Amino acid sequence: MGFNSPKKRERELRPFSNQTQSSQVPVKKRRIGVSFFFSPIVILLNFSLTVHFFGLSTPNQVVFDELRVGKQVNSYCCLKERVFDLQPPLAPMLLSLTAWLSGYDGTVIFTRVGQDYDQSSWRFRWFPALLGSLIPILFFLVLRQLGATRPIAFLGGMALALENSMILQSKLLAGDSLLWFLFWGGLWLFLKAVRKKERRMLWIAGVGVVSGLCLATHFTGVVLFALVSFILFRPFLRKRDKVTFLFGAKPVAMIAVFGLITYLSVWAIHFSVLSNPGLGDRYFIPKGNLMEAIVGVHEEIYQVAGKVNEAHPAAHPWYGWALMRKPIFYWSGGNRVIYLWGNPIVWMGTTLLFLFVMGYYALSKVTTLGVLINPQKPKSAVWVMGWATFITLLPWAAFGGAQFINHYFLTLTCAMGAVLLWLDQADWVESSRIRKQGASYFLVGALIVIGFLLVSPITYGLEAPEWYLRILIEWVRSFR
Repeated sequence: MGFNSPKKRERELRPFSNQTQSSQVPVKKRRIGVSFFFSPIVILLNFSLTVHFFGLSTPNQVVFDELRVGKQVNSYCCLKERVFDLQPPLAPMLLSLTAWLSGYDGTVIFTRVGQDYDQSSWRFRWFPALLGSLIPILFFLVLRQLGATRPIAFLGGMALALENSMILQSKLLAGDSLLWFLFWGGLWLFLKAVRKKERRMLWIAGVGVVSGLCLATHFTGVVLFALVSFILFRPFLRKRDKVTFLFGAKPVAMIAVFGLITYLSVWAIHFSVLSNPGLGDRYFIPKGNLMEAIVGVHEEIYQVAGKVNEAHPAAHPWYGWALMRKPIFYWSGGNRVIYLWGNPIVWMGTTLLFLFVMGYYALSKVTTLGVLINPQKPKSAVWVMGWATFITLLPWAAFGGAQFINHYFLTLTCAMGAVLLWLDQADWVESSRIRKQGASYFLVGALIVIGFLLVSPITYGLEAPEWYLRILIEWVRSFR
């Protein structure tokens, strides 16, 4: 039995059979009017674009990891010299393409952190900033697909749009925002696919392509494939029969095939572009066969990764990230400074509430705590975001290597999604309309805004009163 099963069996095996069906009710088409410009998605997009592109060229100096990525950008866009990195090549390839489309000619020689750009750094940073701006929108759409009401999804999107550390990381010449964009975009595509009645396998193939791109951005991008595979095989884990196994096996196999083809294609482009001798030759020089070159570079990555010195002043094991341990110092100039430091309301609130939600579900198995959930309300798929939280954290918990706080961002957003879906299911929101929420809803929104503003000086490198900047820096350093 394949993925396209009869309607009765499909209802039994549907991964989100306990979710509200309101999203499947036909909606009468309306003309675009004034209300469109005040829709949650448009408001989120405008707000997110503003906070991500504000001060994009400040500082006009090389910041932290831009030194390493900038050298790769020069190789891909202009020099064509071979480079070697411990991660797949998609991020620097796209960053070099977008810089080249912006008029960059490879004249910036990346030699040290803090050096001046010879031209506007906007050319290097606009693409990751654009991707970062779209992530709150994707998060909103994923929550809606999982059964969240519009107010809950909007609050989640605003929380991500005002998350200081994610704003900062997506304003730099780095591939993090590409990984986040592909993860949330791929998950949204998958959630759409499981509800499609026509051309479903075409959507599944699209999920496979995005999964391959996600893996080609960072090896931890495999979490997207792991998550969708778990969702598809979840019915089998419950029933353990042949029918449910085949129901999940076909789309998983299709995702894997298209993902592998996409992943190998990225490496093929990598080897075809970088044809000149370069610094990467000290590690690996590709020969005349493509598959041998791909296998060889992966073997070398594995060998080099095992020899990398894990000691780094900003590194910290995964178990301290939820408390924002080891913020990373990025830049300083005059009385301005930049730290990778999150919105404390978003980080600490998510951590505490996620632990509460997990404890609630554990205790509900042996107590009557289920009364906290409104039984009359359609259930949201909280379990999807709950398992996503653990799956995205697993690679860092299982393997060694230098680990930094920015590696936690996917896990943070998944945990936030689980918390929001649970609050929705617990009847925290009072209406399906954002304007008709209770005081607690707007209080949380206000606290998120306040947290963002308080940390903004060290997110954007803004000038601030000396006394305030001193207190803020001392507070941040206390977590180091």
